[in-house]
Amino acid sequence: MMPLMFSLLVGLSIYNYFAGGFIETLQWFLHLISAK
Repeated sequence: MMPLMFSLLVGLSIYNYFAGGFIETLQWFLHLISAK
């Protein structure tokens, strides 16, 4: 995975976490892991 794309995903996850979307962020990561 590209470093830029990875940092972008991390940034989005942090934004979602502070926006109150912790569960959505968890589902996003689970989807990413299962999509490999």
